[in-house]
Amino acid sequence: MASVLIEKPACGDCLPFVDGGYGLQYSPLLEYREGKGMILFCQLDLHSRTESDPAAEMLLRNIISYVDSWKPSPRRTLRYQGDPAGRTYLEAAGVALSDHGEVLLTSDPFAPQAEYIGDYFDPFPHGSPFAGISPADVRKRDPRKVPLLPNGACGGLLAVAGNTVHMQLAPWHFDYGGGKMNQKRTFRNFARMTARLLGNLDVEMRGLGGRLYMDDPEEWDDPYRFFRW
Repeated sequence: MASVLIEKPACGDCLPFVDGGYGLQYSPLLEYREGKGMILFCQLDLHSRTESDPAAEMLLRNIISYVDSWKPSPRRTLRYQGDPAGRTYLEAAGVALSDHGEVLLTSDPFAPQAEYIGDYFDPFPHGSPFAGISPADVRKRDPRKVPLLPNGACGGLLAVAGNTVHMQLAPWHFDYGGGKMNQKRTFRNFARMTARLLGNLDVEMRGLGGRLYMDDPEEWDDPYRFFRW
């Protein structure tokens, strides 16, 4: 159980261990890495319980053990090849870009087109380049034809070959101007997906001056606004 869930950040190296809340866009347990440091955020109700809870005690021990043994991994820079809008987005998201980066990211490689809205897949294991990416992070709210990779992950949206990452849909493909809330939610989904993918590849990312979200919140962003909680 968790009393208050954190909305999964759209930028920065944040790895959610548990998804929950509206649209699975929240997490009660996530890890944030920057430089050589790590913060583990836990919103799960592990204490102040009326009775002893073995599951809560085991989870707390696991968290302490994980943090105690955690070691930073080498950070790498990203070389981007694709739509100029992608470079603008990545720079705004605090991604470390370099013309000689160790990881190459390309957008829209040639592939057969098919209509895509979303896909279901089992959680990726720890250590996978797609770990922490959930079906909610690759769901969009409008049907359109997308060049899907035949052997790609997440319904054909993503693939990794050596140091090259292929990404068929990206946050900069969705313009949510003019009050297009369906596009804005899709933008946020793919922003989370992009940040998680780069984090798994050890690409250096920094929060936006302490901020971990790409846009300022508005009243319509709150999915629970009509519940009057």
